[in-house]
Amino acid sequence: AQTVKEEDMAIIAEYFSKQRPSLATESRPYTTFGHEAASARRGHMSVLHQATPSSRAHDNPAVGRWRGVAQVIIGCTQMSPNVPAVVLLWALLPGVQPTPPSDCGKDATAVLDAAAVAALAGEFSGAEAGLRGRYGASEQCRELVVAAWAWGGWQTAAAAAALGGTEASLAGVSAAIAALGPTATTASASSYAVAVLHAATAAAQDERDEMQIWLDHARQLATTMALAGGRARWPLPIDLVDGELWSSVDDYELAEVSYMRSLAERDSAVAWRGLGRARDRRGNRSGACAAYRRAFELSAAAHPQGVVATEARGYLLICEH
Repeated sequence: AQTVKEEDMAIIAEYFSKQRPSLATESRPYTTFGHEAASARRGHMSVLHQATPSSRAHDNPAVGRWRGVAQVIIGCTQMSPNVPAVVLLWALLPGVQPTPPSDCGKDATAVLDAAAVAALAGEFSGAEAGLRGRYGASEQCRELVVAAWAWGGWQTAAAAAALGGTEASLAGVSAAIAALGPTATTASASSYAVAVLHAATAAAQDERDEMQIWLDHARQLATTMALAGGRARWPLPIDLVDGELWSSVDDYELAEVSYMRSLAERDSAVAWRGLGRARDRRGNRSGACAAYRRAFELSAAAHPQGVVATEARGYLLICEH
């Protein structure tokens, strides 16, 4: 990567930009703010506010330039087979490092896998409890430490939203971010979790523009981790994070798009539940019934009295009339 000249990078960027419109402007319409009214609002900034990822890139022109070219490459979903796009992306995107070997034993790995399954089933409290219960005995397992703090912060941010996102209500999120470490451009489970928690904090305070910036940063980190063979799953995969946070600020159109993206990657009760909620709020009763029906099918067997099964069962009573 150090041997690529700037003029060569410009040629690469120009080539890829002509292949197909950027994924950020075509396949992800929700990256363009659909909040004309929100753009005029500038309430109190996040109590956890610091320089956002985009402003830090401008502070470091080299990082901004390299990342800009990489984003163009990411955005091309139809490329010439003669162009080694993956190789170019690997070389140009900062922070791409091979995923290090896991330092977790079998017991800790089992807890992590169980928590991930519980999260996709919508059993958020169960996922956090399982992680916290094992946390003290597994301090050498970095992923478990990250997962425990990420889930604690995520749950706290969700509760804080009901209280208006006050500084006191977000204290637990501040503690989680401090424990996970400073915000970084290098992709890792902890940097992804920190970005997500910043987005959740902004959502709790209804700061949509700031939330969008952190969501975009989290998605960049998730993409980089995937290229290196890793998984960005704490507290949730990025499309579910998008869906949950857009729902929390009452933008159900963008939430629906996010849940559909999540379901295109993996079937999960929590995504179907979210899709049902979004469709209901948008007046699509038949679509909501179909989504809740699928959510119930996925959740009833493993968690018949769980939160998703209970909510779906209640909604389906409406669908019968």
